[in-house]
Amino acid sequence: MKKNLLLSFLVVLAFSFYGCAKDFTDENTDNGTDATLKWTSLNSGIHSDLTSIYFINANSGFAVSDAGDILKTTDGGKIWTSISVNTGVWYTDVYFSSTTTGYISGYNGIVLKTVNGGTSWTTLSTGTLGRLNSVCFTDSLNGYVVGGNLMDEGGAIIKTIDGGKTWASITNNVKNWLYSVTFTDRLTGYAVGVGGNIIKTVDAGNSWTSLKADSLLNLVSVKFVDKNTGFAVGGIKNTDTGIILKTVDAGATWSTYTTETREVKSVCFLSATVGYASSFDAHLNGIILKTVDGGTTWKVDAKDLQGGYLASLYFTGAKNGYAVGSGGVMFKYGE
Repeated sequence: MKKNLLLSFLVVLAFSFYGCAKDFTDENTDNGTDATLKWTSLNSGIHSDLTSIYFINANSGFAVSDAGDILKTTDGGKIWTSISVNTGVWYTDVYFSSTTTGYISGYNGIVLKTVNGGTSWTTLSTGTLGRLNSVCFTDSLNGYVVGGNLMDEGGAIIKTIDGGKTWASITNNVKNWLYSVTFTDRLTGYAVGVGGNIIKTVDAGNSWTSLKADSLLNLVSVKFVDKNTGFAVGGIKNTDTGIILKTVDAGATWSTYTTETREVKSVCFLSATVGYASSFDAHLNGIILKTVDGGTTWKVDAKDLQGGYLASLYFTGAKNGYAVGSGGVMFKYGE
């Protein structure tokens, strides 16, 4: 039994440790010098705002929108087909714990689950009507969703220990909505949100402690490269300036990098040194930022990506990535 649980955790870890990529090594990681790699536009087939994208292998991926769209590709993004679920709900995040099992979070307490690689989806009973913004699983049974309560605008955290059959609300002292959650192992996790809140658990989500709070900040995405090094991104209120926070001591302290863009929406790392972040400019055109020194400095990798802000990034390898955003815009990175 213990061996099966360990194998299950390792499978999920392979899908989520860097938050956006798997099956690569530093040796084949682009260091920013390959001029043949570029971002090109894809046709999503929709005009609603795409909020999240996730790939289960190099060719098969999913994207969701604020209009309740679920899109699937099996050819690396050339063609996207719509999967009908008919909830009419704003979807916020899509996440797979294996090649067959995936979850989608959304408004009105919605969590959907598939067990057949996204062919069909069922609605789970979460016990909440709040806005659920981000979903993460540490193995096939244990998962977390964070968001916000509608009545008091406080943070919401729900947990399942049976693969989504039942969910329990976790008490927390966060007074603002949470937007993103990630785990570095089965016990240790982080969540970020409005008011610059960064919270941490070391007991599998049963209790959470505050690491940082700053009323001038909104944080919308958090990812960790290893158990100590992580990044949280967002923006500074009232200035429309993007920020990238970095920790190298498991969240005890955070350094701040201010970007020359609007709010940073998403971040992912392909290795300990190479990472990407998505944002937009004053004209609402997409911007991709890149670091090759572990987040110490960031440079523009692509700009003037027409159509809108870029809400979500996902890389299946060093030379294959995707970005989606407002108005159904979709871009692919590669040769």
